[in-house]
Amino acid sequence: MAYAVQDSHHWECDMTKLEMIRFWHALVVAPQPDGPHGPLALAATPHLFRKLLDTFISLRPSELFLQFNREYLPPFYGLLRAVLSWSGLTLTLTLALTLTLNP
Repeated sequence: MAYAVQDSHHWECDMTKLEMIRFWHALVVAPQPDGPHGPLALAATPHLFRKLLDTFISLRPSELFLQFNREYLPPFYGLLRAVLSWSGLTLTLTLALTLTLNP
């Protein structure tokens, strides 16, 4: 998954990662095709969902980082919300376990 590779660099204010999240969010909120190969179904696979939960987010208190997070976090959390509401209980449990094991 290209997003995981980009995120693995841990670059702060990564505009490429921002555009990838915006694009992926737009895909999952659009009408979905039937079957297991649509963008929402792919994002809901446990392996990819865990990669999303491990996303690097810089919390530096400078204006540059705050502005980046204002642009990045809404589509990021929108993507997570869409995946969780589509997948039902399966990924909700994955999220709960991730939060429990990595406080």
